[in-house]
Amino acid sequence: MSSRNEVREVVIQCEECHSKMLAVGELLLLSCEARPVFTEAIDMELTNETFKHFRDKVIDKLNHILLASRDIASQIHSGAVQWKSFCVRLTELSNMVVGLTELSAHIAYLIAVNCQDSRASRLGVVNKYKLCQAKLDLKFCCSRLKRSCVDDLDPHLLVSLCSTISKALSTMTEVCKHASEKAKDSEDQNQFKLCIKSITSTTSCLISSVKCFKSNPSVDHLRRIIAFCDPVIATSNALVTFASEEEFVGSPARLSDKATETHKSVLGVTMSIVSASIQMCKAIRDLVYDLSHSRHRERIRLCVDSVDKASSKLRDLLLSCDFEKRSSLSAQGLAASGLSVSSTSLDSSASSVPDVHDGYSD
Repeated sequence: MSSRNEVREVVIQCEECHSKMLAVGELLLLSCEARPVFTEAIDMELTNETFKHFRDKVIDKLNHILLASRDIASQIHSGAVQWKSFCVRLTELSNMVVGLTELSAHIAYLIAVNCQDSRASRLGVVNKYKLCQAKLDLKFCCSRLKRSCVDDLDPHLLVSLCSTISKALSTMTEVCKHASEKAKDSEDQNQFKLCIKSITSTTSCLISSVKCFKSNPSVDHLRRIIAFCDPVIATSNALVTFASEEEFVGSPARLSDKATETHKSVLGVTMSIVSASIQMCKAIRDLVYDLSHSRHRERIRLCVDSVDKASSKLRDLLLSCDFEKRSSLSAQGLAASGLSVSSTSLDSSASSVPDVHDGYSD
């Protein structure tokens, strides 16, 4: 690797990728809450067509994840890595894993509530995942800004961070505005309106500081950015804590024992893919510090193998599902995929997730 700054950039990228995958995995998989991720009317219809639509999207995402992970491993083993483009590829992989997590959590919900004696989730005035995802985006952007030096923050990165912050603000504003209009209590309606003002004020101050730095990069302007990061994080945390109260987010689905096992089996095997991808990021980070050590390259190869095996299990699991007959999974399909749907299946998958949170978890 050509410079210390390049090493630092790759390390930061690896840590950001694995922190994002872990945070979304905790939110949608490890929580075990049976809630829909996509709440548009067409996505909530419990029909065979809806199930096939999401199943095909999951399988397509699995194919792309496997190609990306193999490409990353191939570049690493070639010994001639173009680290700037490599970081882009790594970010693409983490985004695909996050997308898979969302799709898997949603299809697991569809399968589970289709089981006999199960009841669908009760939706509230707040889309919990949408709001939490926006909070995570703000947290990651602020973390990147706080960890950066003056030379790290090139114009392209600043534009990208400001764009992400603006989108997250737009999402929070949209969610709170909808909740304010639909909430029954007048005090709650007012609280949501105040939340909009609060998050808008703090993020606007941060974006203004970033623009000043972009026009005139200096240590003083960087300190100004850092000073406004903490209020943004604090405000978004407070907003999400308030908006995530049960009366606003509704309640999870009520699942039968069989549905609970099935739900956990889908979440568990998905968590195996997330965990392997996280471990790959950690192995790449360690390799960057010590390029001569072959053990790190072997770890990356093992991670790709784990992604491959878990992807096959998830694909077989979904293809074995007989949605129309209100039967979650055929016993034959489970046997073929080698999966166990015991209540501990998700817990065992979670045990392989690295105990590294980097301050991103609540």
